[in-house]
Amino acid sequence: MKKIIIASILAFSTVPAFAQNTTEITQSHQCELLRIGSITASSGTIDELTHQLAAKAQNAGADYFRITHLNTNQLGYATATLYNNADAKA
Repeated sequence: MKKIIIASILAFSTVPAFAQNTTEITQSHQCELLRIGSITASSGTIDELTHQLAAKAQNAGADYFRITHLNTNQLGYATATLYNNADAKA
């Protein structure tokens, strides 16, 4: 349980330290955005899963993503919701 709590804190506390057009957001930012879908990633550490999600979000054309589930037991698994700017799409 302690690993999951630490993993969640690390995953949600900062934006990954790599250059991507897609930005990870927090729950408080999602209300002003348009939800466009969801993605999954598997087999990796917290950083690897976050990188996989960021790459998939960018490939999907999303402006933002928010990690909704992160599990690092055994092989690791993560899910994220994709968002675009609501005002830009209207």
